[in-house]
Amino acid sequence: MALLPGGKTLIYALQEARSVGFADIESRKEIQQVPLAGRPVSISLSRDGRLAYSSVQEEDKIYVISISERKIAAVYDTPKGTGPDPVIPLQ
Repeated sequence: MALLPGGKTLIYALQEARSVGFADIESRKEIQQVPLAGRPVSISLSRDGRLAYSSVQEEDKIYVISISERKIAAVYDTPKGTGPDPVIPLQ
């Protein structure tokens, strides 16, 4: 899980729900879930806090989530069997 810039929202990987969740820190309630095609095992943020990266090992995919739009912005396929986790943004 990661705390979004501003410190008011938490983002986290929901492995069994096959989604990424957003929760309001103050109310302690989930705001939204973004469904993924597999079970995410990690979550990390871009350096500027605009994107989240979630790895789905069993499918060898990395999902890029737009924080402002709360939807999938891109999906990257990695080589078969690599099981990406975690994602460490270089830029």
